[in-house]
Amino acid sequence: MIHLKIIPHSLPLHQRFQELAKDDDVATRIPYLSHPCTMASVDSLLGSIQGQFGLFKTLGIFQDHKLVGAIQSAEGHPLYHDVAEADRFKASSMIPKGEFNDPRLKILNINFWIGKEYWGQGITTKALGLFLKHLRSQRSPSERVYLVGEHSHNHPIAGKILKRNGMTPVLEYEREWDGESLLTVRYERVLG
Repeated sequence: MIHLKIIPHSLPLHQRFQELAKDDDVATRIPYLSHPCTMASVDSLLGSIQGQFGLFKTLGIFQDHKLVGAIQSAEGHPLYHDVAEADRFKASSMIPKGEFNDPRLKILNINFWIGKEYWGQGITTKALGLFLKHLRSQRSPSERVYLVGEHSHNHPIAGKILKRNGMTPVLEYEREWDGESLLTVRYERVLG
């Protein structure tokens, strides 16, 4: 059984998070985590995301009560590398141009990852579906939620997971990932 919950501050769960993130194939999918993964970077990542700023959340993906991965979300406009990237995003976005500064607009950037031994089992697709169901149930009727997710072309399975959860590719562009310039695909979905 798959379920999501905030990863509490506990040494065993932080150690499990670190254990899963030590694999380079997994670590490259976790933003804001140092490579190689250290306990200090795990504590810093989970501590800052779990409420210090109030904008970031990490939900653990649990299978049969065992931490197997995470979904991370950041509320707010995506971080742009330059003005040209911001203009490309706004031109290709599903968000009507007049709504970018609407206070009822909520943009949620999502990222997800799972331990390598759990790849190919549909766990991440199910977990992202649970996350989206939770978001729909928590939003106010006047709130418009736009989800944004990205993946580099050398992680195409992430695109399949986003598509299976109703997200649409809206933009391809070059972006730096771990010091390498890679073709990146941005996906969006409106939650209504």
